[in-house]
Amino acid sequence: AETVMETPATTVMLPGSGWAKANAGQTGFYRVNYSADEWARLTEAVRRQELSPVDRLGLQSDAWALVRAGYLPATQYLGLAEAYAGETDATVWGEVASCLASLENLILAESYLPQLDVFGQQLFSTILDQVGWDAKPGEGHYPWDLQPESMMTNATVTTVAPGGDGQTLKLDYKDGG
Repeated sequence: AETVMETPATTVMLPGSGWAKANAGQTGFYRVNYSADEWARLTEAVRRQELSPVDRLGLQSDAWALVRAGYLPATQYLGLAEAYAGETDATVWGEVASCLASLENLILAESYLPQLDVFGQQLFSTILDQVGWDAKPGEGHYPWDLQPESMMTNATVTTVAPGGDGQTLKLDYKDGG
């Protein structure tokens, strides 16, 4: 459903009892806060990867911005961050890591810093076990890097050929360019 806000606050009634994420696709330049119940539903949607990577990134970014502004408790953010343990997108992981590092900097002198460090180690252990610490030969930033016939955002990799300083990709751009 699409709603154009004409006032600073708008209530939209949606059918059903599932989760609802505002600013789908992160196309708007604004932050979104939710009720505690909706944060819980969205947290589960993140855990199950029912949202696109850009929306998972947007939720994470909104939550951290709301914490920094004093509109969301840090515990709510950490509950959401925990749901990213099965995350598969490198960009989303980068944002999670950045926000946790910012939180760590805020509490460097606090007695509970070690608890946050343990939280971060546990959160990142799953993905570290999957991908390892060092890149494997031919492995790039994303799963589709350097893979023939993989679909990229604006192009399809049709061949990978040896080049003078590595592999050379042949791309077919979606717009025919």
